[in-house]
Amino acid sequence: MADASADLQCANNCGPLEIWIWSKDGNHQHVLGHISSTFLKKYPTDVLLFIYADANTIRNCPTCKAKFSAEFNIPDIWWTEYNRKTNGFFGSQDVLDDAEKVAGYVTWSHFQTKQVQPDKEHPDKDYDYNWTKVNIFTQWLISKRQVVLSFAQNKGTIKTQNEIRQALLSSLVARELTDPFWVYHKLLSLVLDLNNASIWMFRDCVRAIEQSDEHTSKEPDYRRLHNLARHGIHIVEVLSVTCETIQRIAAGHRAWVEESSRSSGHAPPLPFTKSVREQLSFYEQTASSFRHRMLSTKDRLTNEINLSFNWIAQNDARITREISSKSLEDSRTMKKIAFLSFFFLPATFVSAIFSTSFFNFSPEAGRWTVSPMFWVYWVVTIPVTILMPVLWKYWHPSEEKQEDGDAGSKVSSMELKDGDVEMQPTRRRTISQSDIGN
Repeated sequence: MADASADLQCANNCGPLEIWIWSKDGNHQHVLGHISSTFLKKYPTDVLLFIYADANTIRNCPTCKAKFSAEFNIPDIWWTEYNRKTNGFFGSQDVLDDAEKVAGYVTWSHFQTKQVQPDKEHPDKDYDYNWTKVNIFTQWLISKRQVVLSFAQNKGTIKTQNEIRQALLSSLVARELTDPFWVYHKLLSLVLDLNNASIWMFRDCVRAIEQSDEHTSKEPDYRRLHNLARHGIHIVEVLSVTCETIQRIAAGHRAWVEESSRSSGHAPPLPFTKSVREQLSFYEQTASSFRHRMLSTKDRLTNEINLSFNWIAQNDARITREISSKSLEDSRTMKKIAFLSFFFLPATFVSAIFSTSFFNFSPEAGRWTVSPMFWVYWVVTIPVTILMPVLWKYWHPSEEKQEDGDAGSKVSSMELKDGDVEMQPTRRRTISQSDIGN
């Protein structure tokens, strides 16, 4: 009674699932239903069930979770939180019957891609992005009934789910169902299409920066450039995981073929198995090629960011040179003023001496009179004149040395900046002329 109540509550809360039924005789169906032993017994052999389900809904419903685990041999590790948050994986294991004999094979895989494009409302300010998730679980039974669970989570879309269904069912033939890895024979083509679109969308963003004059702006939008670089890091990460996941799928297929060949009764037919093996090998190489393409595109973005930094440094060096030039002009002007003062200092000096009380002109007598104490003036003036430079030299030697050192370091730093900056435009002209990989 409690089980019936739980099933009723589950049916009301979780709702029916979309199920596509592929049959050998061509009697394909699309139904809405709930997973149960009664429902699955209707399709014991020669059918493929493609079930579209929401992983979070099932994970949060104990009844649904128990049913899916029991009916489709989903291992406990698949439900773990760290497994849900990972960015890609592949796993597989045998299905054993009550007699501990192999009755089938299950696999589970997960892929993610990230698409980046300029923000629609502010294309010159920021970038918009979205994630596409492919989450598949397959059950292959020797009794010839097969199940493909396509799980959607928060990042899954109806468009992606329809693309997965079309990729698996549109050109399916009966002989392909003899190999449990037939799903990846078809699915990985879609996964690589998604990654290819992701790379080229990112490349378009980078190319727009290369063709713009943003790097020559006085104040480049470094926040925007670094946001795009952050997206590039994510794309490289998930693409690298995709490469490793495809390698694990290929290794899993080889292990299954070897094990099946040693077992009696269900050795795989060689022609299609060979086709799957060759196709998986091709997918491995293609994914590796995509990864190298993405790494080079990310390096192009890094080059643009470095160019922006160097351009700012070049402008700073140019301004510093202009300031130095103005200072030099001021120094020359002061020298001219000092030189002109030579014409006035002697006359001023003579006038100052004759205006002292040591000299007296008596108009009545019509003669100059010089004081006999005039020697006092020279006794005081000459020592004081000599003493002042000595005192100046004594109190300020350290400051002069420090100023000389600072001036030398500034000149060396300016020369180094100029040398570094001058290399970048040459590098950019080389890239523009060759225009590799545009």
